[in-house]
Amino acid sequence: MNEPDARSLRNVAVIANRGAGKTSLAEAILLTTGVIPTLGSVMQGTTVSDFEPEEIQHRSSISTSLLRISWNHTTINLLDTPGALSLLGEAMTALQAVDAVIVVLSPASGIRSELLRLWTHVKALQLPCLIFVNELEKESGSMILIRSATGNCIYTGTGKPSMPYIVRGNYYLEFFYSIKTYRGNS
Repeated sequence: MNEPDARSLRNVAVIANRGAGKTSLAEAILLTTGVIPTLGSVMQGTTVSDFEPEEIQHRSSISTSLLRISWNHTTINLLDTPGALSLLGEAMTALQAVDAVIVVLSPASGIRSELLRLWTHVKALQLPCLIFVNELEKESGSMILIRSATGNCIYTGTGKPSMPYIVRGNYYLEFFYSIKTYRGNS
């Protein structure tokens, strides 16, 4: 594999509570960017990032996985972090090495203390952040609850967030607003 030019390399951490869908999102990104031919499943133990026997058995990440993708002439090192409270140090360490963060929220799992601690660290490091809301198609998927929780717990203080709307079972974004310009690329 060719080494990317430092100007076109980005390191991005995926953080969330345990069970919010970090590994599934990372797997979908790998599929979308053509890195893998078929989508793996956490439940079936076939994802790229959860490959250790213990991770497969428990259906949960126990260490940070590094996944490399290319998109629009940019190489992205995606760090899929564990979400369990007992493994919080893994995600905290990953945040020290990244340029940006994807926070995965799930209405089913809500916002737990470990995510709030990670969010405090993200803010202290002034990392650009994208909030990805997962599992909206499920009955427990309430965008109103997530919007309320994010407003109270992890408010960014800038801009208006994108809000999805539904047309015949398909989700769309009403608009997209960049919360924060990437550091060094203003």
